[in-house]
Amino acid sequence: MAKMNELASRVDPMPNSNNQVVRSKPRYSENENEMIYENWWNPKLRKELSRRFGRKISALRSQFCRILKEKGISNTDYYKMMRAKYQTATPKEILSDDEDQLILEIFAKHQALGGTRNDACLELQRIMAKPISEAALKLRFYRLVQKRGLSEEKIISLGRDVLKRSGISVPEAPLLNGREIPPVGTKSAEPVKAEENKVGMKEQKALPETAPTDNL
Repeated sequence: MAKMNELASRVDPMPNSNNQVVRSKPRYSENENEMIYENWWNPKLRKELSRRFGRKISALRSQFCRILKEKGISNTDYYKMMRAKYQTATPKEILSDDEDQLILEIFAKHQALGGTRNDACLELQRIMAKPISEAALKLRFYRLVQKRGLSEEKIISLGRDVLKRSGISVPEAPLLNGREIPPVGTKSAEPVKAEENKVGMKEQKALPETAPTDNL
């Protein structure tokens, strides 16, 4: 992981028009790298990491790619591995009898899990009595989203509700070593924050006088 952090920060700082060094975000801590790896598959938690770390989604995505490269894991294998913990066939008894609502719920479930539209189509084709193509299912889903004015947040919320009704618990807060980490400032988050501070102090001592630039 140290090698990855070196790659992420090994760019000379650029002076601005006033010959002042432009300082970028500090490099990622070991805990931050681990949280990116554990939570990137989850679109809701991905946004939460962006907020907590004070970094853009694009910057986190670049770091996520570095993490996978260092671990020797492909993007496809990563998502399969992470979703396998939560990806199960939705019990028919909890699904709506209304076909439009059924399509929405299955697509929303897969979106909440960071899955693909193709995955949703495959599950719908198994559930629905009549044969229907992937293209037709996707078109109906897009039209339903537009008709009901559903935002991405509402779709993910619907998907998480479907998972909950299926008896599947999806993390509400980012994970670190398998444990949910509440927002900083809450009592249960204090021990983790203290550990992050220790790691940060060790890394800070090793930093050069000139702050590294994030190579993103």
